[in-house]
Amino acid sequence: MPKLFRRRSVPLPTLAGALLLGFLLGAAALVMLRQLPFFLATDEPVAREILVVEGWLPRDALDLSAQAYRSGGYDTLMVRFFASCADYDVDLGHNNKVIRGDKSNQEWCEDWCFQRSSEATTKVDGGTFAKKCPNCGAPLDVDLAGTCNYCKAPIMGGKFDWVLTRIEQLASWEFGEGTLPR
Repeated sequence: MPKLFRRRSVPLPTLAGALLLGFLLGAAALVMLRQLPFFLATDEPVAREILVVEGWLPRDALDLSAQAYRSGGYDTLMVRFFASCADYDVDLGHNNKVIRGDKSNQEWCEDWCFQRSSEATTKVDGGTFAKKCPNCGAPLDVDLAGTCNYCKAPIMGGKFDWVLTRIEQLASWEFGEGTLPR
């Protein structure tokens, strides 16, 4: 029969050694906990402003609001959406039977991050929203990389207009409300 176990000796601390080890670990934990607030909360103001936009704004008001937040050569605009919806699929061939999801409304919350170059300005005629290339004015026709097929300018890189750079779904509606700047 094969041997499945073998005997080894494991060094264990004595009572005095265990007390000393416990004291040292406790002291290290206490020092870390006492320093944690200084690590998490800065004593100096952060070189950024927070812009909270609530409700729907016309495009010109949104552009004016975006001028309030500039960082690293880019304008950054964070928009928090609070919404609710039902998410389900039905089988149209079988009396509209729900085959995935739930018909009840669920509340959810997302942060959308829009960015553009700080040197970009919103075109009076609408730019990409008017379905025209903001660089050459041709009908908006871009390849998969976001480059204009007429002038080869990178349209979707944020140089000319706002670009959606990130969507982050928050843990819950309550978390979204609780983390809004006050």
